[in-house]
Amino acid sequence: MPNEASVESQVASILRESEIHDFLKGKDESHQDTFKDFLLEVVSSRNSYFNPIIKNLFNPKGCPETWISEVRQNARTYLNRPWLHNPWLTRYMIKELATCQGEGLAYQFYRGIYPEYSIRNSLDEPYNRIVPPVIGIVYFLLLVSLLYYLLNHEQIGWAALVGTYIVYHYVLKIWQSFSRAKARRKLHEHVQLFSIVLHEIVSDAYDTDTIARRLESFESKGLFAFSLLFPLLKLRKNEIAKLSSSDTNQNSAI
Repeated sequence: MPNEASVESQVASILRESEIHDFLKGKDESHQDTFKDFLLEVVSSRNSYFNPIIKNLFNPKGCPETWISEVRQNARTYLNRPWLHNPWLTRYMIKELATCQGEGLAYQFYRGIYPEYSIRNSLDEPYNRIVPPVIGIVYFLLLVSLLYYLLNHEQIGWAALVGTYIVYHYVLKIWQSFSRAKARRKLHEHVQLFSIVLHEIVSDAYDTDTIARRLESFESKGLFAFSLLFPLLKLRKNEIAKLSSSDTNQNSAI
């Protein structure tokens, strides 16, 4: 579990934000408590993934799958409860959803191209890069030694069987290497494309329509943004329009 004191302090800091404070002033106690509980869930989920102590204990490989699932659920809850909507939290949820997709793409690029239960995915850094090649070399030497032994002892049938296996095994290995290299190049392209959008969202300086168009254009390259990003961006656009209209009315009154 995340450090409860840390999560509570972060939520308390968020509640002191002027936008949040003004938003909650118009809510009854029940709604305020529900809002705080939702914030606790959102912040706790993030801390569970990024907290280094928790990560080392429960998620040493850095797999973001659980966090992604939680963020998507929180985003769905936020969208389905209109009374929760406020500009600060909308911006936060967009950042959170975009960040977790960025983390997911990065994880796929570094580790996701290998089978889930492979030796490479079963070991932590740096052993996942060192051990598999060493095992591969030892295995190859054992096979060659076995083949040499069988030929020296005129076990032609067994030698042919072992030789056929060696050819099949390493032809398959070469094909897998080419396939993984192709997948890695594709994932690298996806990471680079999404990072352009992610950097703008995290900086909180972006045009919602432009971001939505860019995300849609990525689909032609096989990169599909989380669907909940689009209604969140639309919600943010409506909030900006409402704020702009309010400012215009105030200036007119002056």
